Amino acid sequence: MRAFLASYRCEIVGRLGQIHASTDRKARYIVLSDMSQPEHYVQCLFIEGDTRMLCEVASGFYRAEKGEDRVKLVSPQGLSAL
Repeated sequence: MRAFLASYRCEIVGRLGQIHASTDRKARYIVLSDMSQPEHYVQCLFIEGDTRMLCEVASGFYRAEKGEDRVKLVSPQGLSAL
């Protein structure tokens, strides 16, 4: 987490702090999306007493029509950052 914050410090840091400080055990996640392309998103859930996060990134699998090649929305570099 410290490496992530050092590399990607931005408004997300404050949001993560709010989630961590919340006593609402059902509100342990954050969703980040591109408002111009809502199918591009990442959602993360705090787990194990907020010591780890489980993240899911949009794959693009369902974006393609039947018979079309499947598109990858996230580059290998983006996955590495995540």
